[in-house]
Amino acid sequence: MKTSSLLLLLLSLAVSRSLAHGQLSVPLSVPEFSGVARVNEPVRSGVPLPRHAEIFSPASLRLLRAGGPVPARFTVLGRWGSGPADTNAPIRWVLVDFNADVPALGTNVWTLTEGGPGPALPAVGVAESATNVVITTGPARFEISKTRGSLLDAAWLDLNGDAAFSAGEQILFPAPDTGPFVVATNTEYRGANTAPLSTAVEENGPGIAVVRVEGFHRDAGTNALLRYVTRLSFYAGKAWVKVNHTIIEGRVVGSGNGDFPDGQQVTPFSRAGLRLRLALSGAVTARVTADSPTPRSFTLAGADTASVRQRTPTNYTQLVYEVRQNNTVVETGARARQALLGLADAQWGLAVTTRDFYRKGPQELTGAADGTVTVAFPSEAYTIYQAMGLNEEVLLHFHAGATPFATLFAAGQGLAKDPLFAVAPAAWYCGSGAFLELTPAPATRHPAHDSILAQHYQQTLAWAEEGRSFGLLNWLDMPIDRYAGDLDPHDVPYGNSYYDAPGAEIREFARRADFLWLRNLAFPQVRHWFTTDCFDTDDPAHTHNGISGSRGIVHRGGYSGEYHYMESLWDYYYLTGDRRALERGLAAARSYAFGGNWPNDFNLGGGSGLTGRMISQKLNTILDAYLAGGDATLRARLVADAEDFLTVVGSAEGFFRINRQQTNVYVADQAFMATLLYLPAIWKYHELTGSPAARAKLILTPQRILNHHRLSADPNAPGYLQFYNLLTVTATGGGGYTTAPFTPFGNTDDYLYDEGLQGLVTALCRASALSGDRTLVAQARVLYENRLLPGWFAAVLDKTHAQQALRAAPGLAYLEAPDVPPPSQFLVAPHGNGRFRLYHSGTLGHPYLFQFSSDLTPNGWITLSTNTPGPGGVFEASDLTVGGVRFRFYRVVKP
Repeated sequence: MKTSSLLLLLLSLAVSRSLAHGQLSVPLSVPEFSGVARVNEPVRSGVPLPRHAEIFSPASLRLLRAGGPVPARFTVLGRWGSGPADTNAPIRWVLVDFNADVPALGTNVWTLTEGGPGPALPAVGVAESATNVVITTGPARFEISKTRGSLLDAAWLDLNGDAAFSAGEQILFPAPDTGPFVVATNTEYRGANTAPLSTAVEENGPGIAVVRVEGFHRDAGTNALLRYVTRLSFYAGKAWVKVNHTIIEGRVVGSGNGDFPDGQQVTPFSRAGLRLRLALSGAVTARVTADSPTPRSFTLAGADTASVRQRTPTNYTQLVYEVRQNNTVVETGARARQALLGLADAQWGLAVTTRDFYRKGPQELTGAADGTVTVAFPSEAYTIYQAMGLNEEVLLHFHAGATPFATLFAAGQGLAKDPLFAVAPAAWYCGSGAFLELTPAPATRHPAHDSILAQHYQQTLAWAEEGRSFGLLNWLDMPIDRYAGDLDPHDVPYGNSYYDAPGAEIREFARRADFLWLRNLAFPQVRHWFTTDCFDTDDPAHTHNGISGSRGIVHRGGYSGEYHYMESLWDYYYLTGDRRALERGLAAARSYAFGGNWPNDFNLGGGSGLTGRMISQKLNTILDAYLAGGDATLRARLVADAEDFLTVVGSAEGFFRINRQQTNVYVADQAFMATLLYLPAIWKYHELTGSPAARAKLILTPQRILNHHRLSADPNAPGYLQFYNLLTVTATGGGGYTTAPFTPFGNTDDYLYDEGLQGLVTALCRASALSGDRTLVAQARVLYENRLLPGWFAAVLDKTHAQQALRAAPGLAYLEAPDVPPPSQFLVAPHGNGRFRLYHSGTLGHPYLFQFSSDLTPNGWITLSTNTPGPGGVFEASDLTVGGVRFRFYRVVKP
């Protein structure tokens, strides 16, 4: 036995504290990409904290700039192994809010440290009654009615700075036609015609307050059309309001499984959006820009209007915007990239824009001489399908009449269209373990990996920015196959970001610390997915609520519960704190856990229960929802369903059965399912619970595929690196078995695609980490270097390439690890009640023996466990106690 490192520790509290605390120092870079200077602009970003940092309270954190503390807010989003409210578990994700000055196209840096609490952000005043919510930000006051869905029922601007908000400072008054609206069959349905279903203060500062309003649009009678969910964000010291507005067709025909179009709810309508009316007097001026920082100015009177419109993108090569005065086109072009409309008199005004104006057309911003401001999306005839939402984010910038247009333009291009984000170093993201196993770029042993992923990014971005995924229905939904060739983006066969392209992009962001991966691709893709592709039903108890189960030419072209793959929803939530993502993810988890269609043995018609694909996505969703929400009933359901899957569908021979039938002769499920879906879900389950059944499958199943699915066992034969997808297994008793290829499809589906083989590479590496068998990493390296890398080419992250890129990331961390481990490092942390934790940092995938001794005699060392460093290269020995032993010594040795 070769001792690679030795640690003799007297577990004293003083030493433990000196090692465990005061070490946190994370630089957070805030880059600016839109070309406008940011002044005191809000920043909201999630930052992962490694488990061994042992940070339990957000009050222990503070933010520094140039060595001095700055006002900030820290919110726990997730903890290691438990829900966010469990203060006994270390923080895994903390949401950091602060205000930043950043020069145009520049970067400034802050530092996250311990030693808190630091100074707080300014408060936002929130007063709630039975009839309204009143928000006071300092320069402005806003009233939200609980009795009518009018968006903002009233607003005041403190023009004289006395904080009194007098009657003469009221810029908005209640009106019967303001707020959300939908027009269909020549009838306008309004939120203001009825009380919202709910009005709730979702966040209450400091720094920000968020109010969530949900309701229906109604006509003048009792008829409703489309539900809406609106979140209004108010910022301390600002007269801005960010409005995130979603309109939803929550009706579902029958069970929701019907084919398009006869078996689904299909709702055409002509226009929808938000409407406000300002109290203006005297000369009214509209300033409008589409694609320039210099606006056109129009003086309005009587029935005059001015507007900017992005037309319906029915042909991605023929995008059109129009600037109009009284419906006369005065300017036209292709893309209104900088669309903004301001309406004002000499006293005050309002500037409006939307986040994705030209990408999520058709949209229109309109100002009228009577003070009416309308933000329409869609602004032309459109169709929405069952359980689907259409979303846009609107900036309402109330201002004094003399405010320069450049100030309004900067807020529109910055805060509205391109919010700031704080980025930690790549080594911090990868070492935190929050993204599981990752290695920072560059990949020194496999530089081709980095090159291919960079080209994936460029080609995907180019494909999208050509306009191929434009439109409210499909902005940055990724295609099943990029070569579909349809000119109308609405006709592209989308796959609901099929196989989680954002998951691959988020991991590349973490490896490179390059925010553009999130800004340009991953974030808008995830937002689209949970808004438009996840079922959002008016009945919250509907068995599909929250679940994305569709694919096809119109998103709902055919329902299949096998396509809910967006694991990166949770990464997005932790990085942004976006409660819409949490809301949809929790809804999906509750549907899976308690809905009637989702027990493992539910009869789908063939009597064999759910498919393994469905079960694996269910386990992923419930597990992540438990960690994000802390609902113990979800954890209980997770354990019950996972153990059932492992013992009933998982066979004693180490395979996964294609169904639940317990016979001696069975078909082993498709290898690509096991490597891409089952084993990744089981890995996360094992990380949470330590399940012995999960550990056994994680070790055995990759080896079964490696040894039995090959076309040839001869290393010199062409078939050695080729694999069958399916096998027939015959159990012969006593643990014995025989296998034979099973090729039912008669095409390439009978063989393991490269993306499935990439999953096998990662699964073999993880099996090595759990078993200590380093030959498995060597086998994985052969597959990766001799089969996968030579044939891997750059492309749009469609179905095939998204699968491969997503599952490549954790495997690369093992393949990049050095063959000879570096010296080990240790951290000891107090864990309360005389207990301690010891963290050992070693090489990913290398096993170590963790031993203790009471007397340091040569034969007195007792092995507590064999451990392999996991995500972040760390393993943990928990709850070490002094017990009845006065001195206890620990060491880690490498066999």
